[in-house]
Amino acid sequence: MKRVLPAITAVLILLISCVSYAAEFVPLAANSSVTVASLSVDGPYEIRSILTPSTAEYRAATIYFPIDADLPVGGVAISPGYTQSQRNINWWGSRLASHGFAVLTLDTNEPFDRPETRAVALIAALDIMKTENRRRPTGVSFPVIFPYP
Repeated sequence: MKRVLPAITAVLILLISCVSYAAEFVPLAANSSVTVASLSVDGPYEIRSILTPSTAEYRAATIYFPIDADLPVGGVAISPGYTQSQRNINWWGSRLASHGFAVLTLDTNEPFDRPETRAVALIAALDIMKTENRRRPTGVSFPVIFPYP
Protein backbone atom coordinates (compact mmCIF):
# COMPACT_ATOMS: atom_id res chain seq x y z
CA MET A 1 0.00 0.00 0.00
CA LYS A 2 2.92 2.36 0.68
CA ARG A 3 3.96 2.15 -2.98
CA VAL A 4 0.45 2.42 -4.38
CA LEU A 5 -0.54 5.65 -2.61
CA PRO A 6 2.27 7.77 -4.14
CA ALA A 7 1.44 6.36 -7.58
CA ILE A 8 -2.25 7.20 -7.21
CA THR A 9 -1.39 10.68 -5.93
CA ALA A 10 0.95 11.24 -8.89
CA VAL A 11 -1.70 10.14 -11.39
CA LEU A 12 -4.30 12.42 -9.79
CA ILE A 13 -1.92 15.39 -9.94
CA LEU A 14 -1.08 14.56 -13.56
CA LEU A 15 -4.76 14.21 -14.47
CA ILE A 16 -5.69 17.50 -12.81
CA SER A 17 -2.76 19.23 -14.52
CA CYS A 18 -3.70 17.75 -17.90
CA VAL A 19 -7.34 18.72 -17.57
CA SER A 20 -6.36 22.26 -16.57
CA TYR A 21 -3.91 22.50 -19.49
CA ALA A 22 -6.39 21.00 -21.94
CA ALA A 23 -9.08 23.48 -20.95
CA GLU A 24 -6.99 26.19 -22.60
CA PHE A 25 -7.19 24.38 -25.97
CA VAL A 26 -10.49 22.46 -26.06
CA PRO A 27 -13.62 22.91 -24.00
CA LEU A 28 -13.65 19.80 -21.81
CA ALA A 29 -17.18 18.77 -22.65
CA ALA A 30 -20.75 19.70 -22.26
CA ASN A 31 -20.38 18.07 -18.85
CA SER A 32 -18.40 20.74 -17.00
CA SER A 33 -19.54 19.27 -13.69
CA VAL A 34 -16.59 16.85 -13.59
CA THR A 35 -14.60 17.57 -10.44
CA VAL A 36 -11.98 15.68 -8.45
CA ALA A 37 -14.70 14.75 -5.94
CA SER A 38 -17.08 13.50 -8.64
CA LEU A 39 -14.31 11.33 -10.11
CA SER A 40 -14.21 9.28 -6.91
CA VAL A 41 -17.39 7.48 -8.08
CA ASP A 42 -18.56 6.22 -11.47
CA GLY A 43 -20.11 8.84 -13.71
CA PRO A 44 -23.42 8.92 -15.58
CA TYR A 45 -22.30 7.46 -18.93
CA GLU A 46 -22.51 3.88 -20.12
CA ILE A 47 -19.12 2.70 -21.38
CA ARG A 48 -17.60 0.22 -23.79
CA SER A 49 -14.03 -0.85 -24.33
CA ILE A 50 -12.01 -2.15 -27.26
CA LEU A 51 -8.66 -3.92 -27.22
CA THR A 52 -6.01 -2.56 -29.53
CA PRO A 53 -3.09 -4.53 -30.95
CA SER A 54 0.40 -4.13 -29.57
CA THR A 55 2.77 -1.67 -31.22
CA ALA A 56 6.53 -1.24 -31.16
CA GLU A 57 6.06 1.33 -28.36
CA TYR A 58 3.89 -0.76 -26.01
CA ARG A 59 2.66 -4.31 -25.54
CA ALA A 60 -1.12 -4.02 -25.30
CA ALA A 61 -3.80 -1.39 -24.77
CA THR A 62 -7.48 -0.95 -24.07
CA ILE A 63 -9.59 2.05 -25.08
CA TYR A 64 -12.55 2.84 -22.83
CA PHE A 65 -15.17 5.29 -24.09
CA PRO A 66 -18.64 6.58 -23.23
CA ILE A 67 -21.29 5.49 -25.72
CA ASP A 68 -23.92 8.08 -24.84
CA ALA A 69 -21.88 11.25 -24.20
CA ASP A 70 -22.12 14.45 -26.20
CA LEU A 71 -19.38 14.65 -28.81
CA PRO A 72 -16.55 15.36 -28.98
CA VAL A 73 -15.05 13.86 -25.84
CA GLY A 74 -11.57 14.50 -24.46
CA GLY A 75 -8.91 11.84 -24.95
CA VAL A 76 -6.46 10.67 -22.28
CA ALA A 77 -3.71 8.02 -22.42
CA ILE A 78 -2.45 6.46 -19.17
CA SER A 79 0.71 4.43 -18.63
CA PRO A 80 1.13 2.26 -15.52
CA GLY A 81 3.65 3.10 -12.82
CA TYR A 82 7.14 1.67 -12.66
CA THR A 83 6.98 -2.18 -12.55
CA GLN A 84 3.16 -2.08 -12.82
CA SER A 85 0.89 -3.34 -15.58
CA GLN A 86 -2.33 -2.23 -17.24
CA ARG A 87 -4.39 -4.29 -14.78
CA ASN A 88 -3.23 -1.89 -12.03
CA ILE A 89 -4.69 1.12 -13.85
CA ASN A 90 -7.59 -0.25 -15.90
CA TRP A 91 -10.07 1.07 -13.34
CA TRP A 92 -8.99 4.56 -14.43
CA GLY A 93 -10.17 3.76 -17.95
CA SER A 94 -13.68 2.75 -16.96
CA ARG A 95 -13.99 5.46 -14.31
CA LEU A 96 -12.95 8.34 -16.55
CA ALA A 97 -14.96 6.99 -19.50
CA SER A 98 -18.05 6.95 -17.29
CA HIS A 99 -17.45 10.70 -16.86
CA GLY A 100 -17.29 11.39 -20.59
CA PHE A 101 -13.63 10.85 -21.52
CA ALA A 102 -12.07 8.44 -24.02
CA VAL A 103 -9.21 6.71 -22.18
CA LEU A 104 -6.44 4.43 -23.40
CA THR A 105 -4.62 2.36 -20.78
CA LEU A 106 -1.52 0.49 -21.87
CA ASP A 107 1.04 -2.12 -20.88
CA THR A 108 4.61 -0.99 -21.33
CA ASN A 109 6.96 -3.28 -23.25
CA GLU A 110 8.89 -3.97 -20.05
CA PRO A 111 7.89 -3.22 -16.45
CA PHE A 112 11.20 -1.37 -15.98
CA ASP A 113 10.79 0.96 -18.99
CA ARG A 114 12.28 4.38 -18.29
CA PRO A 115 10.17 7.57 -18.31
CA GLU A 116 11.48 8.55 -21.75
CA THR A 117 10.29 5.23 -23.19
CA ARG A 118 6.92 5.61 -21.50
CA ALA A 119 6.56 9.11 -22.98
CA VAL A 120 7.07 7.70 -26.48
CA ALA A 121 4.48 4.99 -25.69
CA LEU A 122 1.95 7.61 -24.56
CA ILE A 123 2.38 9.63 -27.75
CA ALA A 124 1.93 6.44 -29.79
CA ALA A 125 -1.20 5.70 -27.73
CA LEU A 126 -2.72 9.06 -28.66
CA ASP A 127 -2.00 8.29 -32.32
CA ILE A 128 -3.77 4.93 -31.92
CA MET A 129 -6.79 6.70 -30.44
CA LYS A 130 -6.97 8.95 -33.49
CA THR A 131 -6.61 5.93 -35.80
CA GLU A 132 -9.29 3.93 -33.98
CA ASN A 133 -11.64 6.90 -34.18
CA ARG A 134 -11.31 6.95 -37.97
CA ARG A 135 -11.34 3.15 -38.43
CA ARG A 136 -14.02 1.88 -36.06
CA PRO A 137 -17.69 2.86 -36.11
CA THR A 138 -17.72 3.49 -32.37
CA GLY A 139 -19.60 6.77 -32.61
CA VAL A 140 -17.07 8.44 -30.32
CA SER A 141 -14.59 11.15 -31.22
CA PHE A 142 -11.12 11.01 -29.66
CA PRO A 143 -9.66 14.50 -30.11
CA VAL A 144 -6.05 14.79 -29.02
CA ILE A 145 -6.07 17.61 -26.51
CA PHE A 146 -2.30 17.89 -26.05
CA PRO A 147 -0.44 19.44 -28.96
CA TYR A 148 2.75 17.62 -29.89
CA PRO A 149 4.91 17.52 -33.03
